[in-house]
Amino acid sequence: MSAGPRRSRGVAVAALALLTTVACAPSSSSEGQDEAGGTDSNYPERTIEVINPYPAGGTSDILARSLVDSINADGDLGADLQVVNRAGGGGVVGTSDVLSAEPDGYTIGFGPEGPITLNPAIQDVPYDPTTVAPVLQVNSVVPIIAVPGDSPYQDLQDLVDAAEAAPGEISVGEGPIGYSISLTLLEKAAGVEFNRVDYEGDAASLTALLGNNVDAVVTQPAAVLPQLETGGVRVLGIIGEERSEFIPDVPTFTEEGFDVEYSASYIVFGPDGLPQDIVDRLGEAFSAAAGTEAFREVARTAGLPIDEAGADELQQYLDSRSAFAQQLVEENGGL
Repeated sequence: MSAGPRRSRGVAVAALALLTTVACAPSSSSEGQDEAGGTDSNYPERTIEVINPYPAGGTSDILARSLVDSINADGDLGADLQVVNRAGGGGVVGTSDVLSAEPDGYTIGFGPEGPITLNPAIQDVPYDPTTVAPVLQVNSVVPIIAVPGDSPYQDLQDLVDAAEAAPGEISVGEGPIGYSISLTLLEKAAGVEFNRVDYEGDAASLTALLGNNVDAVVTQPAAVLPQLETGGVRVLGIIGEERSEFIPDVPTFTEEGFDVEYSASYIVFGPDGLPQDIVDRLGEAFSAAAGTEAFREVARTAGLPIDEAGADELQQYLDSRSAFAQQLVEENGGL
């Protein structure tokens, strides 16, 4: 099944070992500070925009709204938060809006870290990804490959065999850049070539899959759990180091004979210069929300484990992931 032009990328599987940690403390600024040198003790005094750089209805949107609802219901922050969807450019548009905002704590972002760590390695972006102010990592996620429930492909080897027999003809939908890396790594490990089709997010790619417009998609457990229960889709493999607690019967790529591993994170972040006490206050609020049973149920339903990391640890992760992506580009001419 063909569904549009394929984008070619080169990458070596062994490059995954190049992940390195480069510690770098988040920068600070006097903007938003009072004359005494501290931030306004009355913060927040108005609504805080939480920009989700992906379309409404997707996984990051669902997570963002659950977190915001919990924070607003608790009321301890002192002002409401409002989720604003600004999709486009694979997350670049919304991320740009966050990083170009005043560092006063009234515009922050929530979503996958790809637009900060991966997109800048392969395209021109209208922001400096090193200027992000990390606040909190909330969830981790590993991609999966799924096919329609009536697909002839029963396991990953079946899909690879089909791609080997018909180079460039087996269509696989992909969305955020982390999915693209995962698919590239599989192509290199298996020595095959797929017909790769871009989608803006999980909702769009899953719609295409259920409509039999593509043979398979790279997505995440969150996007397919409801369809798994009804038999609408089947997951062929997990692109992570370990099996998912939410779909424990599905093997990892490594278990199926393909040495491919990848994971990503959902994070809260702000623009450069976000004062430390605002970072701390926002981090505490989002951490408390992530600990509520309401959010944990949303995360369980979405198939995403809670995997918190504070601002300093998140900064180190973002630096190492950015270095990883840049290394891949330099060595292979793309992701």
